[in-house]
Amino acid sequence: MNTLIFILKTSMFIALLLISINFLIYINSYSIKKRNDKVLKKYEKDILKYLFHENSRNEILKEYKNKKIHMNLFIEKTVEIINTIHGSMRKDLINLCDGLNISNTLIKKLNKPFGSRVSKELLLYQIGELRSKILFSYLLNIDRTYLRKNDLYKSYFFAINNITNEWINELNETEINKYIDLVFSLIEESKDSFTLNTKKLFEIFLTDTSNLFKYIINHDNTRKYMIKSLISRNIPLAYKGEVLYIMILNFEYRINNFIKKEFFKYIEKEELSLDELNYLIFLIKALGEMGLQDGYNAFKKACNNKNWTIKAIAAKYLYKFDEEDSYTYLEKFLHDSVWWVRNNAALSLDKMGTKGIKILLETLESEDKFAREISSYILTSGSYYSLLKEELSVEAPNLKNFYKLIKSPSGLVIIDRIIIDKSINVEVKIDIMKNINDKNHKIYLLNLAKRNSVDVEIRQYIKTILELQWGDVYERTN
Repeated sequence: MNTLIFILKTSMFIALLLISINFLIYINSYSIKKRNDKVLKKYEKDILKYLFHENSRNEILKEYKNKKIHMNLFIEKTVEIINTIHGSMRKDLINLCDGLNISNTLIKKLNKPFGSRVSKELLLYQIGELRSKILFSYLLNIDRTYLRKNDLYKSYFFAINNITNEWINELNETEINKYIDLVFSLIEESKDSFTLNTKKLFEIFLTDTSNLFKYIINHDNTRKYMIKSLISRNIPLAYKGEVLYIMILNFEYRINNFIKKEFFKYIEKEELSLDELNYLIFLIKALGEMGLQDGYNAFKKACNNKNWTIKAIAAKYLYKFDEEDSYTYLEKFLHDSVWWVRNNAALSLDKMGTKGIKILLETLESEDKFAREISSYILTSGSYYSLLKEELSVEAPNLKNFYKLIKSPSGLVIIDRIIIDKSINVEVKIDIMKNINDKNHKIYLLNLAKRNSVDVEIRQYIKTILELQWGDVYERTN
């Protein structure tokens, strides 16, 4: 009995002790949080004062140089603010950090032999967010063995891209060329590494360097250097194609001849590797985005290719070339065995105005079920509705093709658009309703009659039709 009492007392003592310890930890954490919040508010106030009151800058700089800063909290607040401001203000905040030697402090911490990979990644992330120009040269010439050893390529890439993107208009041509070489060297190195992810590095490059592509538009030498550096590297063709494509998206059309040359080099190959195929796809997309007439022969080659992916990409851009052959290819592609080819062909025809829409409408009579389905889907969701509204505004509209369309699987979609369109005359809508009161549309009409958004006259007409054709079915379902 005494033993049991002793065990109970001991257990209660331990439980109370643990509760007390947890309470003390909570109190300590709470007090630290409150203290940190106070410090963060102080930093925020001073940083904003530095940005908006120029006469206070020397005073703030002097104050912070002469006292110990809570580095992590100061950086946290700085990064938060730097991502919400633009232009000269952001440059001013970067200069404040440089004046306080924050960037140099981070570099010293990064170069310490001890410390986890995660802590080093965080340091590089902070360096990138602070965007200090004085670190550009250091990062450009950093020992890549050190990066590989610590598996820091991704965060390093992020840091130097951020800095380059921020200061590109203030870097000289040699510095930018070195950066371009560095990017492609890193991508080249990463493919032979177990720890590096080439795709991730490449994605960072494409998403974080929009200013680089804008810079290239205005600097011929940099553009030529970038292409030369890109092509000479032993990196996947698909990545090379994506860079060329992004350049085109940034309206860099001066590489048109180079892209055509590359296209014809690969389009004639009997067998393409996956990498070559992806490269070719980007080249076709680039030519399509430009839509230059001298690229049409390349599209004809692509349309005659046996690979469905190449045909699908070609079909997507054929609307940019108003040629007889374009309509012939697209009409043929509506009957292709691959859905993507049919879909892209229908989308292109939809964008080609009256002539393209006419082909889609004529396809509604085809014996090919799949061609009919894709044509009806695009007609009910694309630009046909605008042309139809023009027809409905004339005194004797020719609605023969329209009535074929509304009997298709997607037909009810376009009827719905007409019924709720307040710009279309009610009498016209009733004339259309007279042609859709077959049994296949019974459920639709029943639901339509109950919708408050539908004109009263239309609902009354539907009720009359339902009562005449199906007796009391309307009353029983209302």
